[in-house]
Amino acid sequence: MPEPDNFTPQEQLQDTTKRVANRIIREYFKDVISLENDLDLTTPRQALLKACLHREDDSLLLTIARNQLFSQYTTYTRDQFPIVAGSLLDEIDASVTYKPKITLVFREDLDDVEAGYKPVEMETSWRLVNETNQTITKTELTTIANKIKANFGTGGGYIFRKGRKLVYYKKKTQGYQFQLLARDLATGKDLIREILSMNGHSLESKALSVSEVDDELEAFPYNPGTQTILGKRKPKPRRRPMTNVRFRYAYATIAEWGAPVYLYSRSYYTPDSLVN
Repeated sequence: MPEPDNFTPQEQLQDTTKRVANRIIREYFKDVISLENDLDLTTPRQALLKACLHREDDSLLLTIARNQLFSQYTTYTRDQFPIVAGSLLDEIDASVTYKPKITLVFREDLDDVEAGYKPVEMETSWRLVNETNQTITKTELTTIANKIKANFGTGGGYIFRKGRKLVYYKKKTQGYQFQLLARDLATGKDLIREILSMNGHSLESKALSVSEVDDELEAFPYNPGTQTILGKRKPKPRRRPMTNVRFRYAYATIAEWGAPVYLYSRSYYTPDSLVN
């Protein structure tokens, strides 16, 4: 079909965006019951809806800005592509009633990432052994979130020095079963002690151990070389890279809830965290 005489790519783009995006935006804000022409701009969620909705008289710059606002500063994009791993799948060990789990997520700074590699990530977690999915409350989770913010979110975020030594700490009666790849034992102990002290516990030396190989450089080379995949040269994966990872966010996993409960985040990507 030929283009109409008055066709302009910009106008067609904006018309399509308004038609498609506004449908998604209205569905996302379906909890807002006020009419769109009578929104209360002093109410954060109504003001956000007003700013996201596309209008016929929008400029191209305003169309782009509304798209960016909706995709980056609401949870919509995050909800389509969850940023936590498969530990939330209900079918995994469905016969076991898990205690609520708290997970801290760390990631390498983009400026430190080696060329050809993705940022190194790390998770560490513990269980709330005195709680179940029936007893845990939002108030308690908020208290935990505030402690995490104080212990890991200040000063630019807690930095952990990942390395080649495997540091274990096992105290199942308190909900701990840490396995940390650390630069050295002291580094692993520092993080473990930070978590334990936050929860009112002290580190017990008998629960701590470290595993290391005789020749770390040979077992875990800094530059493992390349390989050919589909005719293209690709770096081989690094095992136990020596790099720093910075605390990014924390979430709780509650059996049969079906979604992460975000506790605290240093990123705008989790605007629904219990603690900002």
